[in-house]
Parts: sequence; C-alpha cells; structure tokens
Amino acid sequence: YAADLVKLYISVIGYLLYDKEQTVLIACYGAFHGTLVLPETVTMIDCGAVSGCGGVTEVILPEGLFLIDHAAFASCTALREADIPQSVTTIGDEAFLSCFSLEAVRIAGMDVEIGADAFLGCLNLTIYAPQGSTAEAYAKEHEIPFRCLEEAQ
Repeated sequence: YAADLVKLYISVIGYLLYDKEQTVLIACYGAFHGTLVLPETVTMIDCGAVSGCGGVTEVILPEGLFLIDHAAFASCTALREADIPQSVTTIGDEAFLSCFSLEAVRIAGMDVEIGADAFLGCLNLTIYAPQGSTAEAYAKEHEIPFRCLEEAQ
C-alpha cells in the first residue's frame, strides 16, 4: 500500500527523486556521479535536494527554474561549475555551502535574490554575471571575485 501511495506523489528517474509532475527536484541519491542535467519541467530545487552528493561535477539547470532553495547543493564537494538561468529569482541561504571545488557560477539574471552564505566555503569561486546585477553586488559585498558575464563569453 505504501509503495502505491509513493507512486501517486513522486517520480523517480535514475538517482533523482521528483514530485509527480517533475516540477520539483526533491532529492538526488549520493551514488550519482557526473553532470546533473535537470529536465525542462523543473521549476524548483527543494531544500537540501542535492546536498552531499559528492559525485556531482556540473549542473545544467533549465530555463524556467525559479528557485534554488536553502542548501540545495551544499557539500557537493566535486561540483566545479554551475550555470544559473535567467529565470532564477532566488538562490537560497547556503545553497552552495562548502562546495570546495566550485570555481565558476554563471548567473544570467540581473535581479537575483542571493541568500546569506549562499557560497560560503567556495574558496576558489568566481561569479560571472551581468554588470550592475545583484550578483555583482553580492560578489563585491562578500569579497568573491567577479567577472562581467558579457566579457567572459
């Protein structure tokens, strides 16, 4: 009976657990390795969904995603880069906390709310974003190297 209930409300594809409509990424199992490519249907990455998945090296996020919740990618120690699409309006607190290998985050949007300590512990990080964006202000406030997204292309 419990298994039937689970099938009603969630969807499992490989190492990834979604809501039934595949709009919310709920969890990524720790055995996942490589590039995490989310389907175009995903609009939200839940709190801690990918946290601790040490084998994730890169994430490809769909246009249409609007929320990367609290600690969504925390402690993804092999994660090297992430492209944040223009549709994202919020990167939650500690979203990329302790992603020690993270070197590049490209944030396409001009007005993205970035939570407290979103990139704490990302010691080699450079943020790439449009000049004059909230991401640029965040990078400067937190003494994170910044490059204009247009120059980097």
